[in-house]
Amino acid sequence: MIFLPTLLKAIGGGLGIAGMLQGANSEEFATDLHYRIDRQNAGTTRQNALTGLRLKAAGDRMQLDVAETNFQLQKLDAEAATRNADRLRLFAESGTKAGREAVRRQMRSFDEFQGSQRTAVAASGVQMSGSALEVMAESEARFRTKIQDMQDQANFARSATLDEAAISEFGARNAMIGAQSDLGFARRGQMLSKTANRIARGAVQSQYRSNLLSAEMARLSGQDSVAGQRSSALGSVLSGVGGFAADQYKRKQFGM
Repeated sequence: MIFLPTLLKAIGGGLGIAGMLQGANSEEFATDLHYRIDRQNAGTTRQNALTGLRLKAAGDRMQLDVAETNFQLQKLDAEAATRNADRLRLFAESGTKAGREAVRRQMRSFDEFQGSQRTAVAASGVQMSGSALEVMAESEARFRTKIQDMQDQANFARSATLDEAAISEFGARNAMIGAQSDLGFARRGQMLSKTANRIARGAVQSQYRSNLLSAEMARLSGQDSVAGQRSSALGSVLSGVGGFAADQYKRKQFGM
């Protein structure tokens, strides 16, 4: 027969043990839930970071593509401007030749005109002196002025055309220098971006592994705590059994 104090002690011990086991089970569930959440969060963080890096790399590649396209377009414009400059120089040379030919023809025509005048004067018996000579001299002076004007106009047109060709080439050359500079800058930026992207990817992977390690350490810590609680419960069971056996022994030995 079990005395009431012994019975009460056994019941109290049993309830304490049950509470300890229930607490251990609850902590085990919470530890496992937190572990799964931590792993999921680590994976989500890693995926989001890698997606961001991929988008950044795509944007950098697009910038480089734009720079290369602009360079090719600028190259075509520069080549067209160079061809235009060559055409302008040919036009200037052609105009110069045409102007020289026009002057030559004017001079030949004037010489023929003056020759015919001298012949007419000589045929009339008038001496080449006085007013007749003055008229011819004035006519020649006006002609020389006209010829000089023609030459000045031709030279001005030639200089203006050559200046236009030089300006066209200068603009094309400067545009090409700018396009080459932009392309070189874009390529260097792409190289730096690739390097930074690789470093960032390594950092993301390292952080992911660190997060997994932290989750694993938290899980192991929780498991240790659960194991400790269960060990305590087991110890309480053993202690209760020992106490019960001791009470039974005393009752038998001493009739208590």
